[in-house]
Amino acid sequence: MLTLPIESEIEKEHKVIRDFNKRQTACAVVIGASVIIMYSYAGSVELGIALASPVIALAGAFGWYKKGTLNAEEVVLKRVKEYIYHNKTRKYRTKNLYFSLLNKGYAKLRNADMSDKKTAELIAKAKK
Repeated sequence: MLTLPIESEIEKEHKVIRDFNKRQTACAVVIGASVIIMYSYAGSVELGIALASPVIALAGAFGWYKKGTLNAEEVVLKRVKEYIYHNKTRKYRTKNLYFSLLNKGYAKLRNADMSDKKTAELIAKAKK
């Protein structure tokens, strides 16, 4: 069945400064601060940008990279888990409440007293 979220269910990113959300604003501040710090040590803007380029790349990736609805650190964490657990076939898990209810019912039947006639019949039916 195809379902479409209505407008009130769609999550929106709130903009802080112009088109930047909170995450992008924080990363832009980190980039600017790193360039200013490296400029104060190096003495020229070009050298300051060159020395701050690793910080610029990391902050840019964490601020602006998105794959679907996942941010950069969530994508990296998912890749690390896939590498460690070797579970590339199933990436998302869902909790099916129907099976948990069935398992509880079967556990009650297993733990029930076998002397009761109705319980014995129910266990026999469940095993079939």
